[in-house]
Amino acid sequence: MILELLFIFFIKIYFLMIFISIPKGRNFFNSLFFLSNLNIKLINNIFRKIILKTNRKNIFLIIIKNKDIKKINQYKIINISFIGSDLIFKKKIKKNKLFFLKSYLYINNNFFLLTKYFNICNYYNLNINIIKFNSSLEFFLKIKNIGIIDISETNITLKKNKLFPKKFIKKIIFFIIYNNLKKNIIKYIKNVKNK
Repeated sequence: MILELLFIFFIKIYFLMIFISIPKGRNFFNSLFFLSNLNIKLINNIFRKIILKTNRKNIFLIIIKNKDIKKINQYKIINISFIGSDLIFKKKIKKNKLFFLKSYLYINNNFFLLTKYFNICNYYNLNINIIKFNSSLEFFLKIKNIGIIDISETNITLKKNKLFPKKFIKKIIFFIIYNNLKKNIIKYIKNVKNK
């Protein structure tokens, strides 16, 4: 991962390239849909690739895990990042709101709390015994006094496992974060010549 980022950095020095990070997971297709409206489309297979070519010769897409996007933005290697509001806690980040998603953040209040969203627990001051866990959390709700905090779009997985959210925390907003670009980023991208 570090070698790929260094490679991106040196390419940017020698060429006028734009690098757009898109997250794995629930926001991946929302990001591609937004970019397709700007006539930025993938031209190669995404399987097992990190750096993806687009129909614009100087625009590349980088697939990055959500938890790494904030770290990468600190070094300003990536020009544009797509991210959900569940990962943005600092208000000073330069960002534009894109649209609301149908994702919701839920919590079950129990003695032990399993989650992959550790920063959210800290942000909301959840003074519970927190256990960080990245696999399927639904299994552990069969055990007494264990709850989960998770993000759900349709609740289908929860319902199939006979689980029901107890407390709604917030609706997630989809943001675009930008570095090293003009203020009107959408116009800027549109004006980049096609290949």
